[in-house]
Amino acid sequence: MKENKTNTKTPKLLFVSVPMENSSLNKIMAMRYEALRQVRKLMNDDTIELIDNTQKIEEIPQNTYNIPVYHVSKNIELLSKANYACFIPYFNNSRGCSIEKSVAEEYDINIITNLDNSVFTRMDKEMY
Repeated sequence: MKENKTNTKTPKLLFVSVPMENSSLNKIMAMRYEALRQVRKLMNDDTIELIDNTQKIEEIPQNTYNIPVYHVSKNIELLSKANYACFIPYFNNSRGCSIEKSVAEEYDINIITNLDNSVFTRMDKEMY
């Protein structure tokens, strides 16, 4: 068996849970990238990558009856690949985010809790 001698590190992946209801895609993405920026700074690690968990409408199977459940199921699938997870303020007001957090806790995914929530609160008020 031949050894692979390349020095490639598996990237560390961050799952960001953002309440999506009544939010624009721009707002959701801005919050995710702000979370990534903060996590990289907290961990002193610029190699952490963001998991893209934005499902597009055209990707939803035609026979899907409950679209929010479909989104949560896909997010849990992506959460299984994460080294870290973080939850934007007000996540507990969202059923999907609360479920994602329960899964992360139950399956020992590293949850990053010390983000500067004031930034997200300001973004939430400024963007709609």
